[in-house]
Amino acid sequence: MDEGRIARGLRLSRLSWSVVRLRPGLLVIPAISMVIQVAGSVLLFGPWAMDVIDHHSRGRLFLDAAIGAYPATFVVTYFNVAFYTLAAATIDGRPMTTAQAFDRARSRVWSVAAWAFVATVVGVVLRSLEQLPGGGFAGRLVEWVGDIAWALASFFVVPVLA
Repeated sequence: MDEGRIARGLRLSRLSWSVVRLRPGLLVIPAISMVIQVAGSVLLFGPWAMDVIDHHSRGRLFLDAAIGAYPATFVVTYFNVAFYTLAAATIDGRPMTTAQAFDRARSRVWSVAAWAFVATVVGVVLRSLEQLPGGGFAGRLVEWVGDIAWALASFFVVPVLA
């Protein structure tokens, strides 16, 4: 790793923390998201996990996990839109409260829901590539390239949604 990349990474980290120092409320959004994710996972997967050993085939496990992925993806995307909205306002020097950032995310709930659905489907397809028998190196390479391309695409969607 060259020093230029390290220096850029450190500079971006300092800039990110300077934004958080300007608006400590930014940390509230990921904290709430985490609490909801943990609570939702316990409520959704707790009873499911008790039943899974005796009554589910491998295909059924995959289907259940795919269905459970949508609410998780929706919550993460929703909170990311609120977070990005508040961060952008802070960087631009515009006054905005955390509640207003959530209002902005709420006003885009249908776009967030649609994106969460697309992201879930793509995620399920990418995970299913892992499960294909005989994929070998070529299968892993396709999956790896797909994961990277999807991560990059996803990175640029949240600002558009916000």
